Amino acid sequence: MVSTARNEISCDAEQARNRVASAEALYRDVLEQFPEHIHALRGLADTHLLKGLLEAVERQDVNSEEWSIIEAATKAQAENFIEAAKSYLADGFPDKSEQMLMRALEYDPDNSELLWRRGKIYRAMGHFTTALDAYGRILAFDPENEAAAYAKNMLAANSAPLDNAGAYWARAEAYRGEGNLDAAMESYRCLLEQNPDNAAARYIHAILAGDAPVEAPPDFMPRPVPFVVIDNFLSAEEHDAILLMTEGLLGNFEPSTVGTGERQSRDIDKRKSRLIKKIDKPKFVNWFVQQITDTLSNIRPKLYIDEFNICVIDLQITAHHDGDFYTKHLDVGKAGSGIERRKISVVYYYHWQPKAFEGGDLLLYDSIKFTELDFTRIAPVDNRIIFFPSDYWHEVTPVHCQENNFKSGRFTLNGWVRDGH
Repeated sequence: MVSTARNEISCDAEQARNRVASAEALYRDVLEQFPEHIHALRGLADTHLLKGLLEAVERQDVNSEEWSIIEAATKAQAENFIEAAKSYLADGFPDKSEQMLMRALEYDPDNSELLWRRGKIYRAMGHFTTALDAYGRILAFDPENEAAAYAKNMLAANSAPLDNAGAYWARAEAYRGEGNLDAAMESYRCLLEQNPDNAAARYIHAILAGDAPVEAPPDFMPRPVPFVVIDNFLSAEEHDAILLMTEGLLGNFEPSTVGTGERQSRDIDKRKSRLIKKIDKPKFVNWFVQQITDTLSNIRPKLYIDEFNICVIDLQITAHHDGDFYTKHLDVGKAGSGIERRKISVVYYYHWQPKAFEGGDLLLYDSIKFTELDFTRIAPVDNRIIFFPSDYWHEVTPVHCQENNFKSGRFTLNGWVRDGH
């Protein structure tokens, strides 16, 4: 019996060692391309821990609870490989991306979330048949999975040619994530021509086109943030006056914080910028608030927000310079936070010409229960204003400035419309 147990342990250990060695080699390969890839670094560290754990189990020479830990740690590698696949795909290495996807599924073949992500990446690569297979595998062991059924139908809606239906959807998603909203609209329009009853495509197209509200899709379908963009919001004279005022307030900017009340603190891992929380220019504040108020009645229905009593519109100035950003966050808080009544977020973009920065895009994350979040990207165009509901997740991507001076930055007037009820 002891000999049999030893043989079983030896066999399991050898298989585990081979998998750990293979994972280590792949992580090193990823790190050659992406030296600071956090998931590859974390995975590499895990392989070293697993090596030590394996040696300890083998020394015990008996079956052990440690095997369940090893198995769980091995399965956890799948997430790291999915992240590596996304990085390779974004950098234009589809073959490497596919290699990572296949390895991820070897580690955790029946993980429905993993299969979903695999399907999404294969869609982006244009491998629609393989993506369809991923959704089919989810439905094989979870027939009631509405998200997988929806994705499968999107790829082959109404028996339309797979390449056409899948391509329109993949292109639309990619264009929306890139911020090419005109091209995204056209792809959704083509998809609707093939499948007029597609609720998600109809809803997203209406948002991007600024059309009247349409019925929202079910919760398991992607639900992008409703938003309204208005370009050339102010006259040239009014825009220049804001620049002049901002320059005069140079000494009033303070480092940004996260949290509210007593929990407010600086956290440069979550947010880095400078701002003026209270603009000591009553005449200007009242005027700009009125500009927002006058616009709200026309755009509120397009935000899918019922009519409400406007209590107050908070206003602040935010400056983003080189390396500044704001990670994914909400503009509302829990009851008692002081910001729980925010209904509509307003962002007015402005900067000096010629533009001396890159980045600083606004990412509006979809609301969906099952999948990782997609997003709509909005560029910070000078004299542009955007309105969106405050209870959706959003992010400001890192800003990169060509010069290290105040006027090279990305500036915003941020407003929040509060409900008075």
